[in-house]
Amino acid sequence: MPERAFTRTLPTSLRMLALLVLVSGTQPIAASETPAQYDVEIIVFRNLSGQSDGEQWPLADEGLPAAGGQFPAGAMLPDLPPSAYRMQRIADSLNRSGAYRVLTHRAWRQPARDRAGAVPFPVNAAGDTLDGSVTLVRERFLHLDVDLMLQSTYALDEKRRMRSGELHYFDHPMFGVIAEVNPYSVPAPVVPEEPATPDTGTPAGEPSTPGVESPIPLPDHRVRQAPY
Repeated sequence: MPERAFTRTLPTSLRMLALLVLVSGTQPIAASETPAQYDVEIIVFRNLSGQSDGEQWPLADEGLPAAGGQFPAGAMLPDLPPSAYRMQRIADSLNRSGAYRVLTHRAWRQPARDRAGAVPFPVNAAGDTLDGSVTLVRERFLHLDVDLMLQSTYALDEKRRMRSGELHYFDHPMFGVIAEVNPYSVPAPVVPEEPATPDTGTPAGEPSTPGVESPIPLPDHRVRQAPY
């Protein structure tokens, strides 16, 4: 569906949100031997007043794992802690609206690889029977592939060129996804400072003898005779 036509079909409360987050920027990716690292964050939310448009997809739709299905070994990417979330305010606004409910809010860090080596991030919400994956792909441009299925009936399968640092909205009448991708730079290693050399009181050029204390000068108490 064209983006302009899509925004006209949204409820007024979500139309403004879509206009803010609906972007289609392109960003060429420079070739590099080491895959660049990116932080990916998504919010999957349910449209509580959504109406089905009559389209239905079977559970075995290509590219989507069945509920409880397994992804390839080694494909699991660790979640980032909630303290790393950039879109928490958006998630809170959706939950407070009364028209939408956040199904899951996730963030993770991964290398961007070509389509053959791209690693999918599993996305699910057991209480709402949400299954699928989100995959970051690095070709000439950065892409995000969203393949999700809700309640074994409603599928969202969309690929989008991504611009780093901008919000992108993936549409379905029953649910939606807001996503953001940001490059991650490995912090420079901290070089520890060398400890200061303790002052031993030994004059420069004279080695100190371990275990032997330096002699302490004593006051001169000798009686001096006055000259005759």
